Formats: sequence, structure tokens, C-alpha cells
Amino acid sequence: MTSVQNRPLLLSGNSISLLVVALFLFTSCDLFTPIQTTPGTSTKGGDDDEELDDIRGGRVYNPDTGEFEDAEAILTEEMVTIDWEEVPTSEYEPIGSERTTPIDDGPIDDGTDTTGEENIDLRERYDVALLLPFLTNRFNSADEDINKNSKWAIQFYAGSRLALSKLEEEGVNLNVSVFDTEASVSKVNQLLERPEVKSSHLVMGSVEKECAKRIANFAKNNEVPFVSPYIASRGIAVENPFYIQIKPTLATHLEVLTKHIKDNHKTQDVVLIRREDNREATIMQYLQQLNADLSGSEYATPFSEAIINDETATLENFDIQPILKPSKETVFVVTSWMDKSFVYSFLQKAFNAIRETDHKITVYGMPQWQAFKDADYEYYEKLNLHISSEQYIDSYAAEVREFKKAYFDQYGTAPTTEAFRGYDDMLYFGRMLKKYGLYFYEHFNEAQEDAFHTRFELAPVTQVSTDAFGQEQYGAVERFENQFVYILKFEDYHFQPSSSK
Repeated sequence: MTSVQNRPLLLSGNSISLLVVALFLFTSCDLFTPIQTTPGTSTKGGDDDEELDDIRGGRVYNPDTGEFEDAEAILTEEMVTIDWEEVPTSEYEPIGSERTTPIDDGPIDDGTDTTGEENIDLRERYDVALLLPFLTNRFNSADEDINKNSKWAIQFYAGSRLALSKLEEEGVNLNVSVFDTEASVSKVNQLLERPEVKSSHLVMGSVEKECAKRIANFAKNNEVPFVSPYIASRGIAVENPFYIQIKPTLATHLEVLTKHIKDNHKTQDVVLIRREDNREATIMQYLQQLNADLSGSEYATPFSEAIINDETATLENFDIQPILKPSKETVFVVTSWMDKSFVYSFLQKAFNAIRETDHKITVYGMPQWQAFKDADYEYYEKLNLHISSEQYIDSYAAEVREFKKAYFDQYGTAPTTEAFRGYDDMLYFGRMLKKYGLYFYEHFNEAQEDAFHTRFELAPVTQVSTDAFGQEQYGAVERFENQFVYILKFEDYHFQPSSSK
């Protein structure tokens, strides 16, 4: 490994391109340019769960093309590169077998004997390993532009650098080593043998699912927290209190969505919509279960259901009138998220219904809808469209404008969502290490905090079973997961946080 010394180019360059070029100049290094954080200290650079919780959005690595694909690319009918196993819903593990667990009753049981003492271990300095798919192995110096699949990782990295500057001002001493995973499990296996990673107090990064599984296993075996910023899946770790997932699973999205529906609408006005599709059937079943849980009885009035069998592109054989509620208000919850054509055709039917009558319609959709392109926003506006989202950046907020200016001054380009995410994640966990030490994950309930793109409300998730007496039994911690989800309403022709509770 070649150590790259701190250079003014990377700290105060006018273009992120200079930062990128500098990174690629040292392709033989896994360690990127150090950042001074304190004076004299540098940083070195197929089951039911699976069907429900893999939110197909953001960035997804496609092994067939060797690229990280945007949500737009994977939310269309061309999803042939995504491996789905069509299994009857009845063969899935019950969706409700996991539950968020309160953590105010004492430290999390991670196997460490802390009897008689507070489980806090503060250090003068904390070592952090940042593992991202920069894909430097694919860099071609003859290309005029950077590989598009490297840019988002560089944005995340650039955002985290700004956070490190902020942490330095706050007296947080981090020693950060940055590595390129190359989106390869074999490369990750090599990196996990590096002394800088093995001795780290915190590991952050990774995008590709199999790489994340490998790092999570490493974290569990070595009792070091691993922060996963991008993966929204329940299938990464098993009984692993060292795995910390920033993106909520689809199950968490549905819980927040259902609560919003129950708080703002009458149960008898709600109609769940799906096609003949096992994944959508799973979502519909879970929504009914959540409705019963929130109502406090398994015998509570269920939501109405409508299954659309029309396979024509425009749903020309589907008549929406019979499923409109007599109360003059109908709340549709559309469980489809893969078939954009179906979603648009249903919205057109609903839009025509309100044009022809005085009926009011509100539509709730899946989180992936936010990435749909070429939508008719008139439909969204008139149908009071609501979706859930794990992120929202208020471009009008003063602090967001200040961040954009600071980022542009540093790198000569505008920040993407990845830059905000990199800043938020590094800042939050740097502060957690400073305040609570190595066992910071036992104090998430004391550290709920707003950030640019989300709010950190991390909590442990456990498997739940029922004993012979009907009492719920909580198992070991499966992971920590952020429980915060926005409900966005399309209003004034853009998505924004819903003003209703």
C-alpha cells in the first residue's frame, strides 16, 4: 500500500474532477488522501422477507452489466437482470416475525459481560474504515469523463470529507481509511484482512448486497459496528447487533404508511389495489395485518380489496366505478411498484373518475414511485398522491443552501443526494463515537437527530415468536434499523412532506 500525503489539491481544489483525478492517479492504493482531523493527526485514506423488504430504488449493482443502476433503470419492465424467485405467498416466512424493540431498559446484549459497570469505552481517537465501490480498476485515462458508476461513490466520499472538517471543529478525532471495494466480494474479502480494517472501531459503506453480507459477518465476528448507508433489506444479517442499517426496510415503510392512512382516513373508505402478483399479494396481506394491529384487534374491520386482472396496457377492460366508496371519498392504496405502465393506467382511470363526478380520491403509492420518469403530474396533483420515502432534502432550507455553497466552493460542482448522505452519515456516527465511545449503538434512543436527508431514529429489530400461552417472545437483536420514514404528498407539483400527521 502506498500512503498518499495530504495535498492542497484535494482540500481546496475548485473542481471535484481534480479530486477524482487524484484518486485515480493512485489506483495501486486502497488508501486515499489523508484528511487532517486534528492538529498532527491524519486520516488514512426467495422468502417473504426478501420479497417485502428489498426496496428497488436508489443504486443497485447489476452483476450482468457490471454497473450500478439508477432507480429509473430498474423500475421498468426491462428488469430482466434482477433475480426474482416466484414462490407462492403461503410458502413465505410470516412477514410480521420482526419487530422494533424499545432500548431504554438497559444495554443491548451483544455477548459482552458489562455487569456492574456502564458500558462506555471512550478513546482519544477512533479508527474508521470507509469501503465504497470507486471502481478504480475500470478507470481509463483516455476517457474524457469519469465512469458514471464511480461518480456517486465519489460524491458520498466528498460529502463525508466535509463532515470530517465539521467534526474536527467539534473536537472529534477520527482516523479514516478509505478503500475501493470494486463492487467485488473477492476484493472485499481481501480488504477485510487489511490491518487498518481489522483494527477499526467502525466500518461504513458498501452497496452491493453480497459485499454487505460479507462485511456484516466480519462485523459480527469482530464485534465492530458496520454502518450500511444504502441497502434496505432484512436479509443481510442474522442476530447481528453490530449491523446498522440506515435505509428502512419496505416493512418499515408500510408501517408508517398505514399509520398515516389510519390517522387521516376512515378504514371503510380504504381500498387496497393489486394485480395477480405474489409480491403485491404479500404487501396487501401485510397492510391488512398492520391495520388490525393499529386497530388493536384481529377482528377489526379490514380494508377493502380489489384485484385487477386486466392485462391490457391501458386497463381498458377495468371499470373503476364499482369500487368507489359511497361516502364520496375513496382512498386507494396501490401495492404495485414494478409495473410503471400499470400504475399510470390506474391513475388515469382514477383521474377520469374525479373529472366525471364530484368524488374525491386520494392515492397512496409505494416509495419507488418517486423515481418514475415522464409521469403526468396532473394525475399526482389531482389525486392527492402520497408516498413514503426514506429521504427528503428541502432545497429551500437555509442550511441546505449553505451546504450546497460550501460543497461547490470546495469541489466546483453541485452536490448530489449521495453527497448529503455521505455528510450526514459521517457526521452522525462521528458524533456518536465522540459522545458514547465504542458501544455507541447502545445509546441510539438517546440520540435521535435531524439530518439533511433523513432523521436518525435507530432502534434494534428482533425476531418475535409466540409461546404456548400466546405471549410474545423477543429473540436476539437482528440488526439496528432507522425507523424514520417521510410521508410525502405531491402538492404544488412537487413532492413535499405531508402537513397532516
